[in-house]
Amino acid sequence: MASYLLYVVGALGIWIALTQYSWQQPHATCLELSTLVEGKVFTPKTSTYKESLSSYFSFQERSLKPACIVRPTSAQDVSTIIKALATAHRKSGDKFAVRSNGQALFAGAANIHDGVTIDLRAMHGIRISEDRSTVEIESGAAWRQVFKELDPQNLTVTGGRAGAIGTGGYLLGGGLSILGPAVGWACDTVLAYEVVLASGEIVTVTKDTHRDLFLALKGGSNNFGVVTKFTMTTYPFHGLWGGFLVYPGDNIPGQLSAFSDFMAPGSFDAHADPILSFSWTSEYRVLMGANVLLYAKPEERPRSLRPFVDDVPALFSTLRTMSMLDFDNEEDSHQFPGMYTLYYTTTFAHSPTVYAPIISTFNKSIPLISSVPNMNWHLTLQPSPALKGTDNSLGLDPKDERLNVLMLIAFFPDPQHQHDVRQAAARVLDSIEEITKAAGVYRPFKYMGYADESQDVIGGYGKERKKNLQAASQNDSGIGSGLALTFHQRGYHVFATARDPTKMSSLRDLPNVTFLTLDVCQKAHIAAAVETVSDHTGKLDVLVNNAGRIHFMPILDDDLEAVRDLFETNVWGPLALTQAFAPLLIRARGTVVFMSSVSGSINVPYMGTFAASKGSLDLIAETLRLELSPFNVRVLTIVAGAVRSLGQTHFADFALPSGSLYKAVEGTVAARARGEDGVVREDQVTFCQRVVQEIMKGNGGRLWYGGSTGILRVLCAVLPQWMMDRVLSRGMGLDVLAAQNQG
Repeated sequence: MASYLLYVVGALGIWIALTQYSWQQPHATCLELSTLVEGKVFTPKTSTYKESLSSYFSFQERSLKPACIVRPTSAQDVSTIIKALATAHRKSGDKFAVRSNGQALFAGAANIHDGVTIDLRAMHGIRISEDRSTVEIESGAAWRQVFKELDPQNLTVTGGRAGAIGTGGYLLGGGLSILGPAVGWACDTVLAYEVVLASGEIVTVTKDTHRDLFLALKGGSNNFGVVTKFTMTTYPFHGLWGGFLVYPGDNIPGQLSAFSDFMAPGSFDAHADPILSFSWTSEYRVLMGANVLLYAKPEERPRSLRPFVDDVPALFSTLRTMSMLDFDNEEDSHQFPGMYTLYYTTTFAHSPTVYAPIISTFNKSIPLISSVPNMNWHLTLQPSPALKGTDNSLGLDPKDERLNVLMLIAFFPDPQHQHDVRQAAARVLDSIEEITKAAGVYRPFKYMGYADESQDVIGGYGKERKKNLQAASQNDSGIGSGLALTFHQRGYHVFATARDPTKMSSLRDLPNVTFLTLDVCQKAHIAAAVETVSDHTGKLDVLVNNAGRIHFMPILDDDLEAVRDLFETNVWGPLALTQAFAPLLIRARGTVVFMSSVSGSINVPYMGTFAASKGSLDLIAETLRLELSPFNVRVLTIVAGAVRSLGQTHFADFALPSGSLYKAVEGTVAARARGEDGVVREDQVTFCQRVVQEIMKGNGGRLWYGGSTGILRVLCAVLPQWMMDRVLSRGMGLDVLAAQNQG
């Protein structure tokens, strides 16, 4: 049969998305799950359901009410659940959330209203290897459970500094630990992950088996699958010295001076971890200082921490030699679960000039929140883990060696005050970042464990890291793999290509499939692919250009470098691939297919540059159709509409830049980016079958497939421009902006 090369990188170049449907049958999926994982599905009337909700740390997460809660006890359970939920999503848009121990704060971080919440806490196994060099930890375990096992063995890991924190979210977000100054971020010490992919496949991810995914899981959070187990490096450990030290506000300048000296180059102690907090509460109504001092050896009053202790009048002190579990339990005793809680964060390098102005700014903010009943207002400074390398997704420069991680904390019982508190927090953070920028030490990194939902964590990792995370999120559940599988079912030999071919699990172990590593922006990759296909068949019958990625942003807010990268992937990459394979296509009298989008034919707000890339691709394809016709090569452009697929997960953190003229409708823009547009979507299997059928017929030209393409094609042809503008602007928030501008 004919040979075929499929390009599957960047399936998000087609307009596909997760759609936000209402939970029309709130119990249907729960009932199905109860038959698949019997005895592990709990509805709102059960005590297990109620306990699960009450165990979330924040008021925000406790307030969400899922249709049911599922508590798997094994990775196989998780696989069964994910397969069922994926089917439910494709059929009716049902959604789900996954939690480890539920310490994340904002609503929707690890819980979901009217959907299914997967509670992993029943999976809390801990197993030390025979040689004691590693430990396997299931992702439902809390750190108090881990240290309860490791402390008696005189072993430890880069675990959390509060016992209630779960392993899952902590390790996937980076992880600050007592060992951090010596060994780096907690995620850096994870050697392997057991992951349930969107397909339900259970894989072991290491740096050698799934390189892209391995790096993505080190800071990229839970966007790539459900992690069910971590394998971590262990370290010999015989206890620590430290605890809490509370002192009067008059001593704050001296403590800031000690911290500045500690952070200065040349004074590094790999075992010392001083954490300085400054607090105002409705109860005491004065600014006070509190140190958490930690030394990763059982050495009393170590030299590097003495400046934080000597001659300091202690109002309260628990400094002592203790175990990891002892400290984690003590930290838990100072927490206030169930409150409306907000965290914000920023990061900066050391400069002796910034610490006093930062605390002054915090002190001046107190009047902004002092009228909130039972208010707790805190600012914390601490050193980052050692920046030992770049083998993670955090995007930090090892040249910095270590940074300051600042956290602003607010918690209070009445959520009606959240707006005022958020405004105050934003003012404080803006002022602090102005201070660090003026000193030349500001860094865009935002530690995920301390970040508010409004902060751009992934963007703070840098453009390259964000691009890599986006690529890793584009797994084999998209259009590319669907087309490859459909062609294979029709008897073709498939050359399946991707930046990471290991992600194409649906094609694994199938006969007549050749996997190739291909980044369409890399000339060397293209040349190698041409050589492989030429050696294998000497010709190419069908080339499918499916390279591309979707992009949402008002044009005035677009980063031009990001737009150039977009065109590199969406336009120049497919063109380069077509030029390189032209001789093999001409030899076969074959077909070139360009996967385009309806966006290239209409001016949808907030998709202008993406639409421009697809419009450019359309013109190139149509011109090629004429230019290649003398050589008996057909060119087919698939103008794709809405297709039901598991795409766009990496837009969960979408945010407009500060100062955007469109900030007032940011929620609307973000919802469009996440695919929450209510558009009826065509089933992916049907879409792929129709496209392959047209290719096999030998058709050329432009063909419109996918949800809403029929009506859009008619509207484009018959409606005057003013009326089409109204159709495309509906629900985009432009009327809101117009009203504000007129006001």
